[in-house]
Amino acid sequence: MEVEKVFHMNGGEGQTSYAQNSSFQRKIMQSARSVVEEAVLELCGVASSPDKLSVADLGCSSGPNSLSVVTGVVDAVEERCRQLGRSPPEFQLFLNDLPGNDFNSVFRSLQEFHEERETEGKPRRRCFVAGVPGSFYGRLFQSRSVHFFHSSSSLHWLSQGYIMEEKVDTFNLPYYQPCLMEVEGVIRRDGSFSMKCLETLKVVWDAPQEHDDNIKHSESTPSDTARSHTNTMRAVLEPMLESHFGGDIIEDLFLRYSRALEEYYSSVEEDTAPILIISLVKEP
Repeated sequence: MEVEKVFHMNGGEGQTSYAQNSSFQRKIMQSARSVVEEAVLELCGVASSPDKLSVADLGCSSGPNSLSVVTGVVDAVEERCRQLGRSPPEFQLFLNDLPGNDFNSVFRSLQEFHEERETEGKPRRRCFVAGVPGSFYGRLFQSRSVHFFHSSSSLHWLSQGYIMEEKVDTFNLPYYQPCLMEVEGVIRRDGSFSMKCLETLKVVWDAPQEHDDNIKHSESTPSDTARSHTNTMRAVLEPMLESHFGGDIIEDLFLRYSRALEEYYSSVEEDTAPILIISLVKEP
């Protein structure tokens, strides 16, 4: 069975859904926000800035993060146009993920997205939003039809087959996290893009503090952090694990995983994950 058919985040709004367990991914996007805004504002800061701007988010998933990037891009462009005394462009926003993604929840959130834009009292151009199901390792768009691409917490998923033979020995998780030098080498060898930004950030694994960003992560207990980490991984991996091993093992598997993480977090002061932030410009 191909990855495209079985790999997707846990849908819905339940306790182990991606929507309820994606705060770590939100921290990654917040860490990269200035780079994203700088890139899109450079695109719109030239004299021939487009009157129609197409933005694609590759790997949008579902839940509260699914519209945050495109919303930030739209807000940044409209504010810059206001500063320059220009009319903002019309926006075509493409939300891409694999076909198994919970696009229904994404589409349901669009009403709130449009209503918020109408009630803020600022000059706004219309946003046209479309879902684009499919793997970004293949062709998704017409040639030269998108001005700005964004992808977060997605590029480590490789486009590999899913081998179904004997359980553990044959389970193939298509995941690879390259180091900065590997990524830089690939970009330079390809030669299609110039690098505007290539850096590594360390994002702290900790239990999410709801509605209060001022609470320090050190206040989280090892049990809190282990539970949060476990739910985050379950929201991402459960569909692939269940497809290969069956659903009977899932509860016990993640219970054991949480216990192991709690023991680990009891012995370390802080745990971080290295995140690569990359901004590229297509060469003419």
